[in-house]
Amino acid sequence: FFPLAIAYILASQHNCGETDLHQEIYDMKYDCLYDGVRLTSRWYSQYFVVFIWRRIFFVLMTYYLAAAHFTVLQLFLNLMLTQFFVSYIIIKRPFDSKFANNMEINNEVWLLLLSYHQLSFTDLCLDVDTKITMGYSMIVFSALNMLLNFGVMIYVSYRHTRLSLQKEFAMKKQT
Repeated sequence: FFPLAIAYILASQHNCGETDLHQEIYDMKYDCLYDGVRLTSRWYSQYFVVFIWRRIFFVLMTYYLAAAHFTVLQLFLNLMLTQFFVSYIIIKRPFDSKFANNMEINNEVWLLLLSYHQLSFTDLCLDVDTKITMGYSMIVFSALNMLLNFGVMIYVSYRHTRLSLQKEFAMKKQT
């Protein structure tokens, strides 16, 4: 219920043409749901709605297509949803910064690669050695993605901390 409520709030309330006071009250309550997303167009501001619906569809697919004979269908639907989401991010570039857009595209492409790996664990691939190799490949790809994200996080944190300290030292010199 909660994801649907968030999707409703995001889809129906932002910039709904009400008075400035109404918009200000709305922003005070729900602005965190738009953190980092461009709000110049409804296509951009609906990023989190698309994100939430994608997750809901994934859960529904997993639940309703749980039988073994639906495994390939699950994977193809997941690949289709991921490809749709990557295309949406590449075309619309919904985030404020180029860096955030590129990181989101990067992470979604890694997820797409890992999803393609999952095809090797279905009945489409009968060779056990191939399944083992693809399993190790998934581990390597996952580790590389985590290392990349961790490295970016350390770099951004270092840069932010360095700039904050430089500003603080500059302010102390002035006083």
